[in-house]
Amino acid sequence: MRNLKETLRASADYVLIVWWGIPLALALLTVFRIHPREFFGAPPSPFRLAASVFFLYAYLAIRLSTYGFVGGAILSLGAQAGLRTGMPRISLKILGAIGSCVVTLILVKLFLLMLAGDLASLTVVGVLSFVLPILFGFRFLVPSSDPKSTRLVGKHHWLVLALPVLLVAQSTIAEMRARSVLSSVHDPHFDLAFVKWQPGPEDLSQGFTATDFTRLTDHEMDLLREMGLRGHLQSWAGAGSPTGSGMRAVVVMYRPIHADVDLPKPLDGDVMYLQTPTGWQKIPDFAVTAPRSIRLSYIPPDSKHTEGATKYFVDNGFGISPTAPTIFAAVLGTGVDLRMDAFSWTPEEERIDPSVGSLNPPAKSP
Repeated sequence: MRNLKETLRASADYVLIVWWGIPLALALLTVFRIHPREFFGAPPSPFRLAASVFFLYAYLAIRLSTYGFVGGAILSLGAQAGLRTGMPRISLKILGAIGSCVVTLILVKLFLLMLAGDLASLTVVGVLSFVLPILFGFRFLVPSSDPKSTRLVGKHHWLVLALPVLLVAQSTIAEMRARSVLSSVHDPHFDLAFVKWQPGPEDLSQGFTATDFTRLTDHEMDLLREMGLRGHLQSWAGAGSPTGSGMRAVVVMYRPIHADVDLPKPLDGDVMYLQTPTGWQKIPDFAVTAPRSIRLSYIPPDSKHTEGATKYFVDNGFGISPTAPTIFAAVLGTGVDLRMDAFSWTPEEERIDPSVGSLNPPAKSP
């Protein structure tokens, strides 16, 4: 029982010193380097700024703690084994400091992209990955030889232990709920492709397509020609499995739409949606679709982006809202945007006239 408590104590100290210390240093770095207007869209209050940084890095620390406990337990068990063999305490402390650095560097490598986004944060993480583990190895890892002076497991240790457990429990419940909703919907899997149409007088053709994007098939090209399309097609974005799911939806657009558009998901067979001056044409018109939709949303240009964009979100049974609430929503003023990029639009494409590339005026809404 004493060995278990010592393992819990050392693991919690390792997490507190190293895996709460590094995020705290990154939070302080962020406070001095952040550009509030770019982050929030408007100058926030000092409280809101401080609260945002605290919540974001506390969440990061809790996530890292889950793995830090495993590393701390291994280090503690090694130190206890060394004491039982009669190894000198100074040797144990030196080996503990070296082992702590090794374990910390392994975990830092796993989460480097999460921890270090630029040279300044990489420098902070690199320095503290040595300083904090050495402090822990020399001062906190090796238990005291005197039982009366042994550090006890305090309330702060139990709190640090409880937070990752609660995070894992919350993540597990959320995943179980997601699986339950997805299994009850029974919507078939499908691939999704976005194609930009550039109207022109020439016969309809398809440009070069990168390996990550799906080309239109000969049958799909023939269907669009039957609709009277002329000009040039360019694959723009897509989603789906690399081997294909056996069914797909293709969205063909020539200019941005400044309102949300909901296009029904395919249910039995492929479907194409063609943007026309008078609405959307479903091809073929007898295609069977699901009650849930693919939502297209327009994102106007702003100070960071000179071009407008169309983003998409697929309803898989959780509703059509493309924003997921988070614990930070009340602080940051928004949730996590789940929409994916479909198209970007130049100012010239806002004014494209499709009549030069269409022989037949199609159009009825899907």
